[in-house]
Amino acid sequence: MIFLKDQGISSYDELVEKTNVICDEYNGRLEKIRAAEDRMKENPDLQKQIGTYGKTREVFSSIGRPAWIPVFMKHTAPTSRNGCTGINTRQHLLQR
Repeated sequence: MIFLKDQGISSYDELVEKTNVICDEYNGRLEKIRAAEDRMKENPDLQKQIGTYGKTREVFSSIGRPAWIPVFMKHTAPTSRNGCTGINTRQHLLQR
């Protein structure tokens, strides 16, 4: 009873009302914590993707430059059974 008087609660209805307010505040904070934890779980995945991008950035930037595409394809295209590289085969098909 002393606690209730100290908190300014004089009836059961006031007690229920204050309890509901406190529960709503608690649930709101709990949702914020869970959202923050979910964002923290995403960080390692993003860091891994950033590391992969850093390792492969030069390759993709060289592909993007038109002057480098034929040189890049010539050195990386696998040869077929008849000895034609992939780029030569593509050029042959385009000429038809």
